[in-house]
Amino acid sequence: MSKEEYRIESDTIGPVKIPKDALWGPQTERSRNNFPSGELCHCKSFVPFYT
Repeated sequence: MSKEEYRIESDTIGPVKIPKDALWGPQTERSRNNFPSGELCHCKSFVPFYT
């Protein structure tokens, strides 16, 4: 994604860059940056706790 493919939106915390084609706002973009998904390992040792 090039520099031109984002938009700037603001909320009470301030401005944030959001991908131009994204359907979410600044709060969601901050969450995406601060809490990346896909890093938690759902190893086999955890499976019995979920079933």
